[in-house]
Amino acid sequence: MSTASTRQRVIRFGRSRLVPAALLAVVASWSAGAALADDKKVCLDSYVEAQRLKQKTALIEAREKLILCSRETCPATIRDECVQWLSEVDQSLPTVVLLAKDADGRDIVDLRVTVDGEPFVDRADGKPVPIDPGVRVFRFETPGFEPLEEQAVIRASVKDRVISIVLNRIGGTSLAEAQSSPASAPPDSDVGAGRPIPTLVYVLGGVGVVGVAGFGTFSWRFSSQRSDLDGCKPFCSEDDINAADTSRKIAFVSLGVGVVALGAATALYLTRPEDEAANTAYRGLLLDAGLTPGGAAASLSGVF
Repeated sequence: MSTASTRQRVIRFGRSRLVPAALLAVVASWSAGAALADDKKVCLDSYVEAQRLKQKTALIEAREKLILCSRETCPATIRDECVQWLSEVDQSLPTVVLLAKDADGRDIVDLRVTVDGEPFVDRADGKPVPIDPGVRVFRFETPGFEPLEEQAVIRASVKDRVISIVLNRIGGTSLAEAQSSPASAPPDSDVGAGRPIPTLVYVLGGVGVVGVAGFGTFSWRFSSQRSDLDGCKPFCSEDDINAADTSRKIAFVSLGVGVVALGAATALYLTRPEDEAANTAYRGLLLDAGLTPGGAAASLSGVF
């Protein structure tokens, strides 16, 4: 084999190997450049979007964008500003701690919570949760309980704000009430559906209290008028004498009415029947009081 033929075969072999390798190098270089360009675009887009979200106080979304533009692969000018803004957002981003109990004071952990209609958390486990500042409407839902909505003003930079609520069971009864048996009244109790208290007992009781109070008032007035009469004897006017006598009579009438009314109320209470229908018999009672030539009289008549 000649030297020329050998050299030609070597050249052809080199070309068959070097051309694909060069092509691969070009493709790899182009891919790396394209990926770098895409990454720079992500950095720039995140940088711009983070500023817009920060101005809207959408701090949670702004934080996500700032994390993207704070990476080492981003240009230094963009990365430095994003790192500074990320620190500011972390300081301004408030957090809340959700606590829920039932009417018996038991903690409710499995709880679906939405904020302004958007899903927020699925558990009230006492851990702080980031939230955007502003007026927020929390809705709490869990099976077996009535849902509850609560509005709260979330302030920037306030960390671990506690939102505590109490949920009522559907039907309005607590677990302790549902598990306990109904309490029965003692056999000899005067209170209960078996022996209702007639309305007339309250009416007579009120009349009795007013009568006794009237006795005290007019007794005091009569005492004062009598002192005046003692001072003017024997030249007191007829009007002053009659006024004092009227006060005395009204005082005794009031006392009679009060004593009779209170006594009747006590008698009705102690002798009331076992059912409501029998209470109608007491509605025929009549209390009568008036002045007599010698003072006053009161009487009570009716069916017991």
